[in-house]
Amino acid sequence: MEISYTLEADDLIALQKFHQKKSLPPWVFILIAVAAAIAMQIIPLLLQVRRFGWQSRGVQNVLSVPGLLSVLLPLLFFVVFWIFLSKFAPRQQAKEVIKNSAVFSSPQTMRIEPDGIFRRDVSGEQRLLWRALHNMAQSENHIFFYSEKEAAHVILKRAFENANQGEEFFKRAEEYWKASGGKTETPPIPAPQ
Repeated sequence: MEISYTLEADDLIALQKFHQKKSLPPWVFILIAVAAAIAMQIIPLLLQVRRFGWQSRGVQNVLSVPGLLSVLLPLLFFVVFWIFLSKFAPRQQAKEVIKNSAVFSSPQTMRIEPDGIFRRDVSGEQRLLWRALHNMAQSENHIFFYSEKEAAHVILKRAFENANQGEEFFKRAEEYWKASGGKTETPPIPAPQ
């Protein structure tokens, strides 16, 4: 079974988002950063309160409007910066990869056979045996063949004539892969003893 397609920046972003679903959500990192920033402001304040009491000039300065703004403005800046990086930077990076790489911006052909996956592009033909495949997965619009834990060949479901062909392609690939000993959920590699 063979399919031909050309990747776009959104396809690489889809792979990145698919990986992010498996990790901690971004709001957890924002929460940790906010907690650390608040702790960096509160710990010195508490030390000053312990030493001089609540009525000291330094404590009153921190609890004033300018003092609170000095804590909240950097936090606000960090949150806005984080949102910018998580939303716009991956798209720009994917566009650069597509633009600067003849392999990604040129037509690709992916063929699956009982002994492996064959991928052809402007750089030549690659062969990946099923037993060397790390994992495989699919999203609503893409099929991913993982040659490594974090690196995958992206196949566009929109390149198929209809949704049934995309499903059939994935099911046949999964059958070939399982026949070679692959498992859909790859267990973690144990630490060396």
